Amino acid sequence: MDTLLAPEAENMKPDWHIGDCVGTFYRPNFDTLVYPYCPAHIERPKEIKRQFVVNLPEKAFLAIPKNMRLIAVPLFEIYDHAQRYGPIIASVPQLLSRYQLVLSSGDAGGGEEKTEEERGGRGEKQNGRGIDDDGKLAIDFDE
Repeated sequence: MDTLLAPEAENMKPDWHIGDCVGTFYRPNFDTLVYPYCPAHIERPKEIKRQFVVNLPEKAFLAIPKNMRLIAVPLFEIYDHAQRYGPIIASVPQLLSRYQLVLSSGDAGGGEEKTEEERGGRGEKQNGRGIDDDGKLAIDFDE
C-alpha cells in the first residue's frame, strides 16, 4: 500500500493497520468476470483478489496517481450499483454487514479518558476507539 497510496516523504506516510480479510474474489481465466468463490472445475485461478479492512489514523496523507481519482461514496450509493462501480466494489456493503459499527460523539470537554463506569461499561478504550462487551466496535468522535 505504501507504493500505491502513500506519499514519497517518509514523515507523511500513514501508519496502516491491516485488519480482517472481508472478501476473496477469483478470476478463473482471462475473462473480465470475477467470482466470490473458486469454481469447482478450476484448480488454479488466474487471479485472486482479496479485500481487507484498513484502519486509518485520524489524520493521514494519501498520494493518488495523476491517472486515477479518489472519490468518497457512501455505502448506500454503492449498494446494488454493480453496473456503475463494478462487482467487487458493489459487494463492499454486503461484506461489511457482518461488522456492527457504533459511532458516538465524545464529550466537548477536551478528550479526557473516561472510566469504564462513565462509558457505561463499554470495555477497553484506546485512542477514542474500543470494543464494547458485545464485541461491537465503538468509535468516539470529539465535537
